[in-house]
Amino acid sequence: MEDSTPLSTICLSAQPIGLGRLALEALFHECRKRGVVAVHVEVGRDNAPAQSLYASYGLARRKDLREVLTVSLCYDGVQV
Repeated sequence: MEDSTPLSTICLSAQPIGLGRLALEALFHECRKRGVVAVHVEVGRDNAPAQSLYASYGLARRKDLREVLTVSLCYDGVQV
């Protein structure tokens, strides 16, 4: 079984000022300090700028058959 612990969830809007790059560098730095051996990210299929950024750091599409399934939950009638 794979040992997996979420470190953080970060959502950045597309801005050409380098926030995504800074966030990834900080994430990788922290992961190295903690001995993390792999990093997984999620990116929208239509988010070409983020895909390009991740590719520039060596992140690549997985070659297995797993899919990510998501459901939005409602609390007291409010969708989150």
